[in-house]
Amino acid sequence: KVLPKRLNKYGLELHEDKSQLIPAGHIAAMRANQSEKRLPTFNFLGFTCYWGKTRKGFWRLKYTSRKDRFAAKLKGLRDFLWKNLSTDKRQILNTVIRVIRGWINYHSISDNQRRVGQFIYQSMRIIYRWFNRKGGRR
Repeated sequence: KVLPKRLNKYGLELHEDKSQLIPAGHIAAMRANQSEKRLPTFNFLGFTCYWGKTRKGFWRLKYTSRKDRFAAKLKGLRDFLWKNLSTDKRQILNTVIRVIRGWINYHSISDNQRRVGQFIYQSMRIIYRWFNRKGGRR
């Protein structure tokens, strides 16, 4: 109730459908763990935020790339390659490498190594299939 008034003071407004109040903090995480429930996750700037434990056993907020955006980026990469079948391979490869490198640079944060590794592996498979689409030597 207070936050919309405070934001309105500066000419900003809060979108009710996109906003939610969720329990957060290590105390809420411990309570949820004791009752065998999970704290809700939320999406922010391309990441899914969730509560997890560190190696020392402390609760903290962790991040992973959003599944829908991850799949959409791979699909976009695949579509781009198949639309440019007749374009010079070096030019296409340079463009694709820039796209992949940009995604990796943005998403390479703590707790997200597994998803970044999956992205690299899937991207390499897509590029491999594109290069070898005519069969023959591999």
